[in-house]
Amino acid sequence: MTDAIVVGSGHAGVAAATELARLGRSTVVVDVGRVLDHDRLRLVERLGGLDPPDWDRASVELVSRNPTLGDPLPRRLDFGSDHVYEPDDAPPLPTTRRFPYAPVASLARGGRSNVWGAAVLPTHDSDMDGWPIDRADLEPHYRQVLRTMPLSGARDGLEAEFPVYRDSIDQLAIPPSAQLALDRLESSPLRSDPTVVFGRSRLAVTGGHDSPRSCRYCGMCHSGCAYGSIDASTHHLDPLVASGRVEYRPGLTVRTIEETSGRVTVRCVTADGRIERITGDRLFVACGPINSTRIVLESLELWDHPVPLLSTQGFVAPLLVPGRVPQPTAAMTLAACFIEFRTPSSPHWIHVQVSPPNELATARLAHLAARLHLPRRATDRVARQFLVALCSMHSDEAGHHVLTLERDEPAGHRMVVDTVPMPSFPATARRTAGHLRRLLARAGLRLLPPVGPMVGPEPISWHFGGSMPMLARNGAPIDTDVLGRPRGFERTHVVDASVLPSIPATTLALVTMANATRIVHESVRGG
Repeated sequence: MTDAIVVGSGHAGVAAATELARLGRSTVVVDVGRVLDHDRLRLVERLGGLDPPDWDRASVELVSRNPTLGDPLPRRLDFGSDHVYEPDDAPPLPTTRRFPYAPVASLARGGRSNVWGAAVLPTHDSDMDGWPIDRADLEPHYRQVLRTMPLSGARDGLEAEFPVYRDSIDQLAIPPSAQLALDRLESSPLRSDPTVVFGRSRLAVTGGHDSPRSCRYCGMCHSGCAYGSIDASTHHLDPLVASGRVEYRPGLTVRTIEETSGRVTVRCVTADGRIERITGDRLFVACGPINSTRIVLESLELWDHPVPLLSTQGFVAPLLVPGRVPQPTAAMTLAACFIEFRTPSSPHWIHVQVSPPNELATARLAHLAARLHLPRRATDRVARQFLVALCSMHSDEAGHHVLTLERDEPAGHRMVVDTVPMPSFPATARRTAGHLRRLLARAGLRLLPPVGPMVGPEPISWHFGGSMPMLARNGAPIDTDVLGRPRGFERTHVVDASVLPSIPATTLALVTMANATRIVHESVRGG
């Protein structure tokens, strides 16, 4: 028997395992743990041993191939592989999504940290209304997480509302267009506007030049980082396993949990269909909001019980940088700067990630140019002159989803994901875009109208959770307490985004990791 069991190897699971190891607890991480195919992994390792100019075209095309580029909302793949996303209706955990852009679960080793955008900001107190904790409760755990997570950015205007929580911070080179936009913001009246803060993006990316993982500006950020510059939870899990402080058990699908005689037992199914049980003193469930909710619902036999799944919602708008923009040199293609602002109609911060056109966007632009027979020089100039503003809004302003676990033979059950639109959101998006347009105009920047499918009433977002919210007083059967414990459980803690009572616009990974660390720390130290 072990001290602790952690289910899942994504951001929250590895944050929990890291804190357990720091506290000296023996820990088993249970995971389905799907990985890249062997040939692709070998190719990525070979590219990681070369400088970008030495990469061959065939290899680059293979690891950057993305068949979703023609979709209205392309997916970010892991070196051309979609193994991070669990297909609909696939065993061992079949899911039916009734809206094509509804959230997708992940059974990959490292979960969605394999394909995230690496943006990290703490959650503001004004975005934690209704939570049983506040930012002060999370601050020591932000610091703990950031002791090992790389962080690039700058000490700038963002700090007025969003502290850095660490002593040092790396800096990444950003494209000329983004630097020009940032310079205009810095020299504008917005610097003294209390409803707006801005600065360089804060990214969990290794900058500088003194690490094997330092960014080499290959421009392939959205296809996978062969150098490991973009942080992933496996970067922290692997050393824990190698040191013997954590045991990793892949190939296991957790179905149910049970507490008896002060112990917790998880019932797992192996890849060949056998039942295996693992028992520990405490259990920390961290396999993402869809699958964590699935485990708790099946354990409590709550069939056909609808559970709201909260989401952020937003829009994408082109941002024109006036003047002559220099030819870009090699640069990373993740978010270059952040703009956080409030409107008179909402207490919440709205989060804007300003990015150069990434390799997915430029590939789509090249495809369009070829169809329209446009000259390459003209499309390159367009790409150089524009930035992309991805604007995200708090879950209070958004539509949501509903999870329902239904009985289904022979699999035993099926998770159905319904999507509930917010009819007023298109008007909210237009109003918010108009407010942002007026703000940016004060800096001489021009925001064009929102484009793409995100402007509709259905929530389209990479950030979701809140299905088992921490509440001071539990209401629904799977609401949790301040330690992430569903009703009737004493030693089982849900520690991923499922337990956040609302979903802030200002990024999700850092607050989820800090909260997972807090729950482990308080539950283990408290006995």
